[in-house]
Amino acid sequence: FRVARLLSRYPSVAFVAHTFVQTLPAAGELLQGLFALAFAYSALGVAVFGGQICSEEAAGCSAERAAALQETDWGQAGYWPMNFNSLADGMACMAHLLVVNNWMMTAEVYVLASGTQWARAFFISFYVAGVLVGLNTCQAFVLDRFLAKQAEYGF
Repeated sequence: FRVARLLSRYPSVAFVAHTFVQTLPAAGELLQGLFALAFAYSALGVAVFGGQICSEEAAGCSAERAAALQETDWGQAGYWPMNFNSLADGMACMAHLLVVNNWMMTAEVYVLASGTQWARAFFISFYVAGVLVGLNTCQAFVLDRFLAKQAEYGF
């Protein structure tokens, strides 16, 4: 609390903190929508791609498939947990895709693992819906709130 009291002496810090606290409830609704989108895509990914990404240690994984995946940039980068073998892994993969962390490599490995180019459509559609629409809507909302409060406070 001492840090909060110290920072409250600076008007710009107090403004940011106050605006952030006021923005959280409304931004929370947007983030819930983004979570629901990621959850839906994760569930779809488990249904469509579940079990296609595996290492040699996994039961039912062919040595040829594991070797082919290991040779990709994705395998070399150690992205093995980014898969759709379970809903939790799928959510981790969706978070990985939301931050646009080498999502093209992830799409390519699923094209390789599934044997169809349609796998790429799954990742591109999530990029459009999740990143271009979802995250940009959240960012625009937060910026709009800050600019409105800035005009209100006269900063």
